[in-house]
Amino acid sequence: RAARDYGLAAEAYDGLAALYADAGRADDALALAERGVVHAARVDARDLLLSLEGRVGRLAQGLGRDELSLQAYRRAVGHVEAVRSDLPVRYVDGRSSFRETLEPLYLGLTDQLLRRAAQRTGPEHDALLRQARDTVELIKQTELEDYLRDRCSVGSAARRVAAPPPGVAVHYPILLPDRVELLVETATGIERHSVPVTAEQMRDRVLAFVSALRNGQALRARAESLYRVLVAPVDPLLQAQRIHTLVTVPDGVLRLLPLGALHDGRGWLLQ
Repeated sequence: RAARDYGLAAEAYDGLAALYADAGRADDALALAERGVVHAARVDARDLLLSLEGRVGRLAQGLGRDELSLQAYRRAVGHVEAVRSDLPVRYVDGRSSFRETLEPLYLGLTDQLLRRAAQRTGPEHDALLRQARDTVELIKQTELEDYLRDRCSVGSAARRVAAPPPGVAVHYPILLPDRVELLVETATGIERHSVPVTAEQMRDRVLAFVSALRNGQALRARAESLYRVLVAPVDPLLQAQRIHTLVTVPDGVLRLLPLGALHDGRGWLLQ
């Protein structure tokens, strides 16, 4: 600080915050991370701001300070979007660097938006759900850019359709550490349903289902278990609006899952 090297000071605060967090001193870690944000902002060090704002978001959420967490995640994602076209596409052990470093920021923001939506009603509730949907769409855009190893072409082609046509629903199953969130958008609006199944539990269930499918083993019990999590909570909406086309936007391990092969106890979802 005495040398006015604000970038180096921000790095030091980030490192100290990590050490204090590992030691279980979350309040001290949060205070250090917030001081780091101030120094990084002085020199517009966006790489440090990404790390520090993400750390503030995680620590604040763990301390139950949801408003602080939400704002930190908003800023972190804003920094990512500002430099999206300049972010290199890197792969380590076959995995995109995005999933390891940047996706947690988007998921953290999504989580906080959904938490706040659960506490709101009316237009604010709907606006928060749409913000959560848009954040999920940004994750998908970045994943596609990483797959194609090209940031510019995907970004220029991306566009948002106002709402699906009647009879069509867009289904976003979002895997969060402590639960599965379902967003379903139809011609009349967007709804949210939360299911108390962890991301790890879902991963195990999906992998077991896919293994059974590939090996010709019995599917019904596994198909019904997954249906109860991914479709049953939104089935009344699908029935009420006579949805004939369900577009799913899968997250993580759910990409392996053929949704039409789920079973409601009477028939396969595809039927």
